[in-house]
Amino acid sequence: MKEFSISPSSIKTFIGSKAKRCWSYILWVKDSSDNQDALQLWRMFEERLFTGKDNWSLIDGIEIYDKEKFSQDYDTLKRNAEGIVIPKGKQQVEVKWELFGVPCRWFIDLLTDGWEIIDIKTAQYLSKEWWMKNFWSGMDYRTEYELQLFIYSMLTGIDKCKIIEVSKHKYVTKKDSDRHENQIIEFNFTPEYKQKL
Repeated sequence: MKEFSISPSSIKTFIGSKAKRCWSYILWVKDSSDNQDALQLWRMFEERLFTGKDNWSLIDGIEIYDKEKFSQDYDTLKRNAEGIVIPKGKQQVEVKWELFGVPCRWFIDLLTDGWEIIDIKTAQYLSKEWWMKNFWSGMDYRTEYELQLFIYSMLTGIDKCKIIEVSKHKYVTKKDSDRHENQIIEFNFTPEYKQKL
């Protein structure tokens, strides 16, 4: 039996649909193909960002449902991430606590040597402040990011946090005026900022 714990994705699912959260995170019945491929793509890409190398062994023995799309998205992410500099630090730092007796287990993608939290996100298109709310969570993506990083900040005491968001959209030319391959969204959870939340 799987260990029951609360994660960022389970919270977002709960906000959007309590029934879906029950199916996905209590009964462990999930839609397989999309979630599986997206998770493995993110794992491969994060490893690439941190090491600069392709590590195909990460998906050894894991079924990729759409191999052609997976490969295209991975190549596009690599291209769209050119120029991103990842600082040194600890990767996949586990953060555990209890909330009303329920275990919570989250992972910080990168805790830098300069005491900054960095989380990696991939998306078909980069999030914008004016975007509509996410269908599943009822929050816009930036609010979701803020919630996740705020909890990390509260648990670690680290105020400076960043999201590095990279697009999976394949731009045709480098001269495309609307081209937005990646962006960094910064949060500084100062005492004044926390009072506003």
